[in-house]
Amino acid sequence: MSSPNYKNSDKSVYGSIQADENDQLVNFGYKSSKTGFTFGTKFEYLEDLLLGLSTSSFYEEIVTSSAASALQKKQAGNYWDTFLKVDLDYDKRNQKFRTSDGFRSIYRIDIPIISETNTLTNSYEYKFYKKFYNDNIYQFAFLAKSASSISGDDIKLSERLFIPSKKLRGFRRGEIGPKDGDDYVGGNYVTALNLSTNWPVIFEDSEDVDMSIFFDAANIWGVDYDSSIDDNSGIRSSIGISVDWWTPIGPLTFSFAQPLSEQSTDATETFRFNIGTSF
Repeated sequence: MSSPNYKNSDKSVYGSIQADENDQLVNFGYKSSKTGFTFGTKFEYLEDLLLGLSTSSFYEEIVTSSAASALQKKQAGNYWDTFLKVDLDYDKRNQKFRTSDGFRSIYRIDIPIISETNTLTNSYEYKFYKKFYNDNIYQFAFLAKSASSISGDDIKLSERLFIPSKKLRGFRRGEIGPKDGDDYVGGNYVTALNLSTNWPVIFEDSEDVDMSIFFDAANIWGVDYDSSIDDNSGIRSSIGISVDWWTPIGPLTFSFAQPLSEQSTDATETFRFNIGTSF
């Protein structure tokens, strides 16, 4: 349910009832099943600054694989969590589609209200656009995210962080960073840096296809439930070419990447195909 202009108040109001299953037994050693609801509002608090307020309550069941470590298996069980989420979205882009100038800055915080692990999640994203030389559009993006318990507990397996796949091309989604046995367990902290510029001379006669050259770098670290696990903190980086194709079914993205630096536990890939948009 969503009302973009609730009772002509210039406020967006939304709500949903969800039942989701996230089966990560093969690579991450657990499966999460969640049932609950979310409702919230978003509105322009100041000029170009959107404020979002929402709350969510979920019953969650976590099941671990038979090959999971003893400490992972301790986190199997049932949980009931209620969170308050606050979003601050400062948007100074000249346009949302094919942005060529301006920036966007987003801060998000998830505050535990009722929770066994009391996980506080903070994230900050910034993206800057500028046009130079022959209509080349340069982009700079930065991401920082953390998840930790304010009561000193270990955060749940399903609350652990992973580097978003669009922030680090050249590496397999989720298969980066700390490992507990054969399972990738994510981290408590993530950072990412992205630089790119489009290459308009390649498809200068096409309005539906863009090519860009990119450099990605990221890091993931922190294993709060077992300090003996090597968190493999270190910069991962790659360089490559990305092609965005706007089609009737939505934007398609193809990327070819070459990793420049990696850690011993990371799994790499050269080609990736995605459907959808990016921040």
